[in-house]
Amino acid sequence: MLTATVKKEALLLWRDRGALASLFLLPLAFMTFMGFIFRGTDASAPRKLVVVDDGAATTEAFVGALETTGAFALAKAPEARARALVKTGQADAALLVPAEEAEDAQSPYRLLMDGGTPLAVRASVQAIVSAVVARMAAEPACRTPPENLPLRVEDVRGAGAPLRNADGFQVSVPGNVVLFGFFIAVTLGISFIEERKSGTWRRLLAAPVHPGAHLLGKMLTYLLIGILQMVFLFAVGRGVLGMRLAGSAFAMALVCLAVVLCAVCLGLFVASVGRSARTVGALTSVVLLVLGMLGGAMIPRALMPESVRALGLFTPHGWALDALQMLVLVPGSGLADVARPLLVLLAFSVGFALLGWWRFPLRDG
Repeated sequence: MLTATVKKEALLLWRDRGALASLFLLPLAFMTFMGFIFRGTDASAPRKLVVVDDGAATTEAFVGALETTGAFALAKAPEARARALVKTGQADAALLVPAEEAEDAQSPYRLLMDGGTPLAVRASVQAIVSAVVARMAAEPACRTPPENLPLRVEDVRGAGAPLRNADGFQVSVPGNVVLFGFFIAVTLGISFIEERKSGTWRRLLAAPVHPGAHLLGKMLTYLLIGILQMVFLFAVGRGVLGMRLAGSAFAMALVCLAVVLCAVCLGLFVASVGRSARTVGALTSVVLLVLGMLGGAMIPRALMPESVRALGLFTPHGWALDALQMLVLVPGSGLADVARPLLVLLAFSVGFALLGWWRFPLRDG
């Protein structure tokens, strides 16, 4: 029964060329277009980051952690000199590390950047520095919890010259993969509803098979399609658009699997509450676009105001992008660095699945 359901759903989707285009070609067009918009110059050169030299042990430790990423050409300078370098475009960013005696006051790390720099550059610099901050907070020697080690970005008005290594595809590919990956929930939800409206679901209920087997078969089909979508988009992003993977490919595969699972479970929930295919298609698409925006799929969360940035953590998109951007932008990142987002995505999946199973009409067709 399970194999037959998978084959049936795959054939139905194959005949629906519009759905296939929305799952594969539309995200490809978006990530290519947005990548070229945000693309900068000289993607091979490391970014110049000036660390304000105050002689503190915390500063030295942070410089060492930044060096291991291989993403920056590091220099040290007093704060006034660091600000001047950023303003004149001679440095991509400057970082002020809180002194040890200031940690108890929860003093933030301060990242100085020119507000006129390209969007993708600001996002990638902030993502890498934020990841290093998180790693430092996880060290046993750190006395301050990670949530008390914020990264505050200060706008230093300067020439606004384009920064180096500003590859927009490092931002656009993960963002659009997550944004459109969740749209499989719309396709799955509509498929369930059309079965109920056509009477197919009622006939399946009359078969000598538990209806849960059909649900699982349908969800498995879309899980496989979602995985294929992820493989296709990242393959094009890597092989054609030049997106680089800085971290573990295995961790990336697990994150993609978690995203697809979450989207499929969301599709079950959508089908359980939807009453018409037209309503589900319209409303769910709008909701997913809003969640994608809050999660950073269109504009990286690192560039949002702090209050809006926090809202992204209430969406599965935000956690998925945190994990993918860590693996795409931070050299040496692996499973340990994305364990928390993975667990949160699994929690979202379980929640959507339980709600969908509870509300789905397993008996009345």
